[in-house]
Amino acid sequence: MEMKNQCTVKQIFTSPMKTVLMGLGGIFIGTACSFRYILPDLIEDETTQNSLANAMIKLSKSLDGYQVEWIMLSLFFFACIVITSYEHRRKKENIRPVLCLLSVVFGLLNVSGLAMYYLDSLFFLKDYYGVVVGSLLIIGWSNLFYMLGYWADHLWEYIEECAVRSDRPARAFEKVLTRHIGLAAFCVIFLAWLPWIVTYYPASMDWDVYRQLNSFLGINGGFASNHDPWFSSCVLGIFYKIGVRLHSENIGVFLYVLTRDTIMAAIFSYLVYNLKKRNLPKGIYLSVMVFFAVTPVWGAYAKHAFKDTFGLAWFCLFIIMAAILVLDINKRRLELKHFLLYSVAGVMASLFRNNLIYAVAPLTIMFMVILLRRAYWRYCLILLGCLGIYFGYNHYIMNYGGVAAGSKVEALSIPLQQTARTVRDYSDKISDKEKTVIDQVMEYDSLAEKYNPILSDPIKDQIMGHIKDESSKSEYLKTWLRMFAKYPKSYVEAAVAQSYGYYAFTPEFPYWAGNYNSGMTIFNWIRTANGENYTFHYHDWGQTGREVLHAWARLWDVLPVLNLTDHCAYYTWSIVLLGYFFLRRKRYLELLPIMAVLLVILSCIASPVNDCFRYFAPAAVSSPALMILLRKNTENQEE
Repeated sequence: MEMKNQCTVKQIFTSPMKTVLMGLGGIFIGTACSFRYILPDLIEDETTQNSLANAMIKLSKSLDGYQVEWIMLSLFFFACIVITSYEHRRKKENIRPVLCLLSVVFGLLNVSGLAMYYLDSLFFLKDYYGVVVGSLLIIGWSNLFYMLGYWADHLWEYIEECAVRSDRPARAFEKVLTRHIGLAAFCVIFLAWLPWIVTYYPASMDWDVYRQLNSFLGINGGFASNHDPWFSSCVLGIFYKIGVRLHSENIGVFLYVLTRDTIMAAIFSYLVYNLKKRNLPKGIYLSVMVFFAVTPVWGAYAKHAFKDTFGLAWFCLFIIMAAILVLDINKRRLELKHFLLYSVAGVMASLFRNNLIYAVAPLTIMFMVILLRRAYWRYCLILLGCLGIYFGYNHYIMNYGGVAAGSKVEALSIPLQQTARTVRDYSDKISDKEKTVIDQVMEYDSLAEKYNPILSDPIKDQIMGHIKDESSKSEYLKTWLRMFAKYPKSYVEAAVAQSYGYYAFTPEFPYWAGNYNSGMTIFNWIRTANGENYTFHYHDWGQTGREVLHAWARLWDVLPVLNLTDHCAYYTWSIVLLGYFFLRRKRYLELLPIMAVLLVILSCIASPVNDCFRYFAPAAVSSPALMILLRKNTENQEE
């Protein structure tokens, strides 16, 4: 009787119509992926009086079906549809509505990002042809994402099953490695970074590093400011002064990098240790170890003296501890050391990168609510202390320590970009009153010229010097809101143009784009115009090594599959799908650490630069920590 109810792959092909439809589905998804957004113009001989024929001719010019990779991909997608359909029928599953919704959102955002990258316009909002073609592209990408989400769900379910199964007997080498996995991971990761650290001695430095030093030392126009977190500037400045006392500025910065990288390698090895401790398969925690050791971006960040490396390391520990707290709460076995580590990591992450408090504070408050409902008062006080230390420290330095607060204009990047783009596109339609209000905050006549779709710095940098008074800001925001109803297309395009790199799979920007913030942000220079008062310098003996490592980073950036580690969108949607995995199983507590990482991504979307991996790095580096949650709660079952 069971044999009759089973579905085999052979039965999938018994219906010729279904086979044809699945084949067309593979071609359809392949076509959506291979669509060329920059369309060549129609020549006069090709046009006809028939609008439908013209549309088909335009479409034919945007496809590249002769390329063998797209033919092979279409066949691959056909196979994926067959296998997914087989699995659906075998398990007698219905279409998953939540995954369908996520798939449509992905399709819309991905097509929007590609359109803005290639055309600087949402072409599917222009005319009938654009609506039809855009809808088809969105459907194609949505179907691809649905299959990816479906199998990702199965993958994580399989990993959890492996976590409660006994593995095969380990070989002698594996026993030694796994018995001391924390130490082994630390050695592997740190030794893999060592070529970067040594050849770039003392460290690579961009203008942010010099701005922090100038701020701490009060030289070269620098003043105490929390624009770059003051705590971070103090840590860097103290190491610099140690170097000066040792008669070498290079030594001071190198000691800073060496100390920071030791802490960072320890945090990453602690993550590998916890993945092993949760009985996840060897392939998982060893892959995470290799991810941190081999992926060029982490080695490149290890040799850079900027604040971001320290911030991402502490945030990774924060997410590790958040995941462990979730497991502890599920088991009802709370440990004081875990709450202390969580609090220290949260405070340190926020003190090294200002935007991380927008993830740390909400998650901490949610944990406090959960603990209060269960009457765990002393643990709530520890978490309250975490927030109290951060906000108390900032209150003190800015009210009594003479440290200037950071500019709040950073948070207005998207509204400012929307105004600038609207002025560029509709300057002849903007009323005199609207022009007057905008000009009280920004220099109206220069907005169109200064507007950069992926970078808000040219617009936001002029706002503080041009603003007339405080009341003009509120008046501007009211005008900005009213203009949205008049120019919705420009507003949507400006928001997408400023952010699509964080959620759409688009090609990388050129190295210089986004104020040199595009891609992995591997700065190789040590001197800038801001570094004229210092004697930092590379040594000639490291030149060959620097050239090789830089070339290695660029090679990795174009290697298929491996270069996904450089794409922000890869992490964004992996985290979203992991959240879907827990949501579908009603494991709501596990969603808390995921929500914290998603808040970091949202802060990147609202940031001044599109597709800036430096901003995104805390989310990318902490995403493997979320796999700690992929563990069935067998302890409760045993009880």
